Formats: sequence, structure tokens, C-alpha cells
Amino acid sequence: MKSTNTVHYQGKKGDGFQGDQSQGEEKRDTSPIGDPGRPTMRGMLRKERSGGYTKYTILSDIIDESVLHCMKKQGHLKIEFRPSAVDERKLSSITIFDDIDNGFTGLDIDGEKNPLNLIHYGGIRHTEDEEWSQYGVGLTAASMCCANVWTLTTRYKMQEGTFKYVTLKFCWEDMATNNVILPESKEISYEEYNKINPFHKGTVFKYTGCFNNIFSGDYKKNVHQLVKMISTKYYKALISEVSGVLPEVKYAVFDSIGDETEFSTIKAEIPPTEKEDHPHVINKYKVQLRRNDKGDEKIIYKEIQLQMVLNGIRNKVNIRNLTPCQIRILILLKKTFQKLLIHCIIMEHAFQGQNGARPGFLWVL
Repeated sequence: MKSTNTVHYQGKKGDGFQGDQSQGEEKRDTSPIGDPGRPTMRGMLRKERSGGYTKYTILSDIIDESVLHCMKKQGHLKIEFRPSAVDERKLSSITIFDDIDNGFTGLDIDGEKNPLNLIHYGGIRHTEDEEWSQYGVGLTAASMCCANVWTLTTRYKMQEGTFKYVTLKFCWEDMATNNVILPESKEISYEEYNKINPFHKGTVFKYTGCFNNIFSGDYKKNVHQLVKMISTKYYKALISEVSGVLPEVKYAVFDSIGDETEFSTIKAEIPPTEKEDHPHVINKYKVQLRRNDKGDEKIIYKEIQLQMVLNGIRNKVNIRNLTPCQIRILILLKKTFQKLLIHCIIMEHAFQGQNGARPGFLWVL
């Protein structure tokens, strides 16, 4: 017969639980192993920051829901980029404004259905235009990897149907030190909110102290690369008309003293392989990159059948029929995904030529 121990516990600040802090007791079976303990904020930060995020996947997970709103509801999205006041060559701050009608809903829910819960179901890593992350674990994880401080200001619709105006501040280092999951929060007035969000509805995501290892290199180059990513990855959303009107996705660039130096609309850049007049054969296929515990990497080619479409004629081609040159191009892509254990990517390979010659180019989505 198993023996039981009576365990007394006292809730303490920083134990990772924002629930009943009163003393109580529970009975449990004696275990032959040690208590693995609760997840810590420090552990969760380490996990997310070693998960292979890049500046492109970070920004994608942050703006996904906002761009989807723009596509479906004729919405608006604005992104502001600011450099460091000390070193104007470094990207220091990114702020995103959206006008989603009900704002960041779910904040008044307790437990795992709250979008800030780190096991909240509803967000997925954005890898292609057919996948859209909702506010949830994808956003929170990306925010952990983006900057030292994340400030979220929203006008959100509560479960009872009324709206509340709040500002949340995530100081990741402080939260890790004190092992707390709840951010600093305060309710603000309608007037205070309108000074922060020019759209007068929706949410503002502000990131200060952007990490240099993520946004490495020149400030202007980072801005160009991120705007380019949005124009290509989200091109379908950018050209989606609602009642004959295109969505408005804009960006602004500031200098180190706070003056706006550029303000423009992000326009869609349609990949050549997506254009109706594209004259060449188009293949779509999936490739897996795997790494074992020793760090050895290998590209796995599964038995994937490809659809070749040219002049209305469809033929099935096996991926093993790719030329050695094409295989070498794929192997070179390993460097892009060095931090991933398993990463599936979708590529489009467009090539042309006759008598077996296949010069061309490779599009990576």
C-alpha cells in the first residue's frame, strides 16, 4: 500500500502562479523521483530564444493577425522603425499599430485561453502565406526574441461586451529575475489611448531595445530587408481588395533625434513564378533538414511527387530526378536553417532550357 505525505504550501510572489495565494495543503502519493518543479520564466525565455527565430519570422508572428485583418476588413497597419539614440546605425525600436475592431481580445480570461498564456493554442509559426498566426503563443514567443521590453496598448472588447483600455509592459529580464509571468499592467483612459494609437481602435505593439544578434547590421539595411519581406511574403494580402479598396499597410522611418525621414506605403511584390505570364515550368516540393544530437545535419528527400504545369499539360515528376546542380543549390540552403532540429521549407524552382540544360533560379518562400 502506498504511503502519502501531507504537503503544506504557501503561495509566494514569483512562483509563476497568479492565483490564490492563501495557505493550504494537498495530499499526494510518495514518489520515487524528485519534484521536477514548475516551469520558470528564465527557462521559457531561454527556450524561445534558442528556437531558431530570425528577424523575419519574429516580425511575421507579430504582424500576422494585423495583416489578416487588413486583407479581410479593409484595415490599416502602420510600422515605425527607430534607431538607437546613441548609435544611429543600429535598429533600436519597432512599433506596430493596427485597427482591429475588438482589439486584443481574451485578456480578461483566466487560464490557458488567455492569449498571453504560454501554452495558449491559436498561434503557429508563420512559414507561408496560407498560414496565419492568431494572437497567442507565437506572438508572445516572438516578442521574447525581439527586444528587451515589449509594451502592448490596446482597446479590447471584454467578455461582457464592453471595451477596456489597458497598457501592458513586459520587461523580460525583470520578469526572469523575479520569476513572474504576469506583465506590469494598468488601465488607461480613452484620451490617453487615443494619444498612443492614431487609429483610435486596435492595438499598439512597441518593442524597445531590439536585440543586436537578431537585427544585426546597418539600421537602414534592416528596415529595407523587413519591408521587402512584408512586400513579398504578404503580397496576396496587399493586393486583396475589399469593396474595391486595397488595404493600407504603411511604414515610417525615423532618425536618432526623432524626426521622420521616410513615410511610404508597402506595395506588393509578386514573385515571378506567381505571375500569369510566367513562361516556364514550375515545380513545388518539400525538403526536410534534420540534425541529430551530435550536430550532424542531413537533408532528407522523401518520396514526394511534383506537379509540373506547362501549357495545361500535367506530368508527375519525382524529386530524385533533379540534377546534381539543383541538389547542390538545396544543400547550400542549410546555412539558413542551422539552428533548427527539423525544418520543413516549401520552395518553388523555376527553370528553363532545352536538351537537358536547366539554367534558372530558385525562389525560397
